[in-house]
Amino acid sequence: MKEKEFKKRIQKNKYQVFFFCSPVGFPFWFAVHAWVVTNANGIIHRWEISAFSNSGKKHGKLLYRNATLPWNGIELIKIKGMPRFPSIFIDVISGGKNSLAHKMVTFIKNTPKTSPYTNTYHLIPGPTSNTYIQWILNHFPKATIKLPWNAFGKNYRKKGS
Repeated sequence: MKEKEFKKRIQKNKYQVFFFCSPVGFPFWFAVHAWVVTNANGIIHRWEISAFSNSGKKHGKLLYRNATLPWNGIELIKIKGMPRFPSIFIDVISGGKNSLAHKMVTFIKNTPKTSPYTNTYHLIPGPTSNTYIQWILNHFPKATIKLPWNAFGKNYRKKGS
């Protein structure tokens, strides 16, 4: 999704949770990296787990808020300034106060304290950014959003959970 299209979808008087993915950089182009973007009445944040980021607000070792622009895909090769894959829009949940979207935004905002997946990253079997996004979705089954088949790590479960 491009910036212009993303900005058209933002409803400044609503709560929204956008789900995106992008092909992963070289040499794992067959896989995707997922992230979530929250909109709380016009306040927008991108949330993701990344073993490779060096920007944005860090929560734990690997959970980042705003490491890059909400609509940016992943770099073709993990070198700063490299071209990026386009992001792939998966779905959005929207609503007003006390809606599913509002509850999800609140939940995501608290994930730095509650997520079991903010300090460890393993490409196979996980946890990855996809594990984090699926963990969020698992808390909201009414959302009915599905990550793509190649979102490796989405089925990872921490021992004892």
